[in-house]
Amino acid sequence: MMNRLRLIAVVGLALVAGLGSNGWCAEEKIAIIDMAKVMRAHPRTSTNRAILEKEIAEFEAERAKMMKKLQEMKEDFDKTRKEAGNKALSDKARAKNLALAEEKLAAIREYQRDARETAGLRQKQITDHRMRMGKRVLSEVREVIEEYAKKEKIAVVLDSAGIAASGVEVVVYSSGKLDITDDIVKVVEKKE
Repeated sequence: MMNRLRLIAVVGLALVAGLGSNGWCAEEKIAIIDMAKVMRAHPRTSTNRAILEKEIAEFEAERAKMMKKLQEMKEDFDKTRKEAGNKALSDKARAKNLALAEEKLAAIREYQRDARETAGLRQKQITDHRMRMGKRVLSEVREVIEEYAKKEKIAVVLDSAGIAASGVEVVVYSSGKLDITDDIVKVVEKKE
């Protein structure tokens, strides 16, 4: 975020300096790009989305299975606890059922803890996988933008979809003449 703010400050100062003189900024070009649109256009984005949806579905199935087992354990515990309070049984049988109910309650608590840890680990794995896949796509998109900018002699490319720390878009206005999004999308769509 700080890098983005610094970039905005540098571009702003360069524009002011360039407008006030015939310095180097008068010859430099600035372009804007809608990075969200470009990222969506990358072929790997839809593939990544499908992979993540599959991982999430597997996680949900795993979680449902854990919840079902937990529910069965609770029902078994309730049954054993109820039997421990049965007045028709001897004191020894009730005590045995009470001890068994306590064991089952301890097993439930342990299973709940393990299930929470498993769920947390799986969620972290999915989040990490999403981040790694996104970074790979972003890296490829940046390479395309860099090659294009060098070829077209563009000094700075700003993200029109980006939001600054103030909550306002990085590019508040553009006539559209500086927008290179469609050109980059055409190149990115050919990637595999």
